[in-house]
Amino acid sequence: CKDSSTRSVLKLVCDLYALDRIWKDIGTFRNVDYVAPNKAK
Repeated sequence: CKDSSTRSVLKLVCDLYALDRIWKDIGTFRNVDYVAPNKAK
């Protein structure tokens, strides 16, 4: 993307999507020790 402001907004949207997916699957991440139980709160 050539436009830097569009690029930064798209990066933010991608980051928020990734965080949303991690939060929805936090149990799976805890079960396989990707996230320590005390860090998942």
